[in-house]
Amino acid sequence: MLAYLLPDHKINRTCIFCNRGSKAMLCFAIGRARTLVLLCLFLLTSQVIAAQGMRNLSLVSRSMVQWKYVLDIVLDGDYAYLGTSGTGVRVVDITNPQSIEELGFYWLGYYVSRMILHDNLLYVKSGESIICLNISNPTQPQMVGTIYSLYDAKDFDIDGDHLYVCSSYTIHTINIADPDNPWLVGISEPDWNVTPWYSAHLYKIRVRNNIAYLACDTYGFAVLDISVPGIAHYLGSCPFLLGHTLSMAGIEVEGNLAYTCCGDAFSIYNIDQSFIPSHIGSLSMPDVRNFTLQDNEVFITTYNAHYRVDVSKPAQLQIIDTIADPQSPTSTWIGNKLYVSDGACHPWGGLRILDVQEPGNTQYLGSYKANWNMTALDKTGDLLYVLSPEQRGVDIIDVSEPEAPEIVGNMTFGDYFPSKFVIDNGRAAFQTRKPLGGDAHDWRVRLYDLSDPLNPQLAGILHAESTALDIDNTLLACWNGFQIQLWDIGDTYNPQLLNVYTHTEEGSWQDIILDGSYMYILKGTSLEVVNISDIANPQQISVTGGFTKAHCMDKNGDNLYIAGTYGLIIISVSDPANPSLLSFTPASFLNERITVRNGICSVAYRNKINAYDVSDPCNPVLVDSQTVFGSPRDLIADGDMLYVADYTSLLIYYCSPVSNSDPVLPSANLMGDLICYPNPFVDATKISFSLKTPADLAITIYNVRGQKIRDISSGPLRSGKHSYGWDGKDRNGRKVSSGIYMIKLSSGNTHLVRKVLLMK
Repeated sequence: MLAYLLPDHKINRTCIFCNRGSKAMLCFAIGRARTLVLLCLFLLTSQVIAAQGMRNLSLVSRSMVQWKYVLDIVLDGDYAYLGTSGTGVRVVDITNPQSIEELGFYWLGYYVSRMILHDNLLYVKSGESIICLNISNPTQPQMVGTIYSLYDAKDFDIDGDHLYVCSSYTIHTINIADPDNPWLVGISEPDWNVTPWYSAHLYKIRVRNNIAYLACDTYGFAVLDISVPGIAHYLGSCPFLLGHTLSMAGIEVEGNLAYTCCGDAFSIYNIDQSFIPSHIGSLSMPDVRNFTLQDNEVFITTYNAHYRVDVSKPAQLQIIDTIADPQSPTSTWIGNKLYVSDGACHPWGGLRILDVQEPGNTQYLGSYKANWNMTALDKTGDLLYVLSPEQRGVDIIDVSEPEAPEIVGNMTFGDYFPSKFVIDNGRAAFQTRKPLGGDAHDWRVRLYDLSDPLNPQLAGILHAESTALDIDNTLLACWNGFQIQLWDIGDTYNPQLLNVYTHTEEGSWQDIILDGSYMYILKGTSLEVVNISDIANPQQISVTGGFTKAHCMDKNGDNLYIAGTYGLIIISVSDPANPSLLSFTPASFLNERITVRNGICSVAYRNKINAYDVSDPCNPVLVDSQTVFGSPRDLIADGDMLYVADYTSLLIYYCSPVSNSDPVLPSANLMGDLICYPNPFVDATKISFSLKTPADLAITIYNVRGQKIRDISSGPLRSGKHSYGWDGKDRNGRKVSSGIYMIKLSSGNTHLVRKVLLMK
């Protein structure tokens, strides 16, 4: 059998390999397709981003991050590292189980399925990549690099100085003696007992002393000799008993015994006869998740319980304790404590600690749970109100120090789920609902007195289903279907219904704004303006149509800013009876929210936040675009700060306002254009521009996540022509991966950016 032997191949942080023959052709096709996709994305987005008098959005803090499921737990002294299904690795101090404190985290945009602690480094399988985190300072994990990326990576293990990754059919061996410079040793194709190497799918791997123990679909529990790089010699196998879900399989090896869990069975195998496994004993139980071995006992976690089993006699396994514990994805047993991931409130969870010193007398010690699900926010003073439907309430957060937001209060609504709310002038209105069964709900609008913002007082309850809310001073508008109820809430404890306005224009409802004598009603295809100066006789004064999938709006001065699926619309309502279109900026938005302050319009959509300079509303300019790992659900601007609820975390950005006194743009000092050629490029691109007058200029390379890749030049430049080259390498001289990069010219607080596409 031909094996891959690549002893001199260095992995530059991230490396992807495919197998030979038809798989090589497949990899070539995939590479071509990926290149075409990158090229299309580049051509669609290759616009200049010029910051007209504005600093880029800078992230001040990310806090209250939702954990989702905890899929793996690694313990190290007083610290527990929790691998989650969507937010990366969380670090908690477990010194006092009754008061577990989160100390730090490393954000990863993908699920974490397995972690291994090795020489003060934490190796993490996140999505299809194996990354390495330095945890010498547990409160601030730092990424050392991506050790390996493989499109069908299933599992990994570490033995000595080597890391082993199993894909669907092969085993990849990486030397990690120097974690900063891992290199591929070889790719092995098992010689499955004379059958083809692609005859079995691999799911789990454990390696001890150059022997690989695997879970695979055709052979069950299999053993391979991988002592020679690039060769995986089949030694023997034994079918799993009662197993049916190989992706849930687990393997541990100790001495001459191998322990496995798969589907509905926990089994023990003898591996002392030339590593050819033979089945010794099994224990049947439903839906086994994982197990932890300690001395002659093992804790087995299933979907509904933990079983403590005596394995001193492998042929006669005996259950000595059962702990009922529903929906626990994983557990780890060390000493007298069982550490359990808490998934009882799917998909949110945390960590629970149980004292299991005495079988039959389990003691609950403590837990830590973070179940954020942020969908809306508003602000009054230094207090931010963040709505979390799954918590059936609102958390009150002090953001006077944006770098360290602090929860200072909470509001709850009992059996009612909040969906939206609005705050204005010391009053708040919350839309809530209580499920009654089927599609029926009991809808209520709850009014609160916020004269003491830290101690909101329930003032009244309106029996109204409101798909949109707004407050202007003492007037509350509740939108339900084709009717809008107008309430006087001057006395919050005694609201009075003033009138019901029925709008007749066709189109689905989207948003509503009250502003003085006018009410602005946004539908999917139109904008309706109503004069409410005489509240007893509201009059429609204008309808502007022609919109396509408009979703939300904000008002600033005499202009309305509307975000829709296809872009940003700005309309002047200086004469509400005759709205006029000022500009339309094409964009591809989805599930967007919008806010405008200080000449900056921010739009959150998908996993992006776009900032537009709208100081000239007839000519909006995209000045920054930030990628977030979650899905923004709401945002609000206040002063120089932008607050974003991205569903999984609270993001706080600093955003300085547009000012006429800001420095002259670098683009205003350019003669001609900023040129990057070739673009796209393979090996290097040339950056060329000409200055009219001398300038202090910095040239920097960023990736699409906003991470600095390399400084090209910084300092004073004379007038005239200038050229610089970028060879596609980072600051450490390593080639970066294919993709879109930003070449940024900066002068003081102003910037000019050109996108380039690196192709390999």
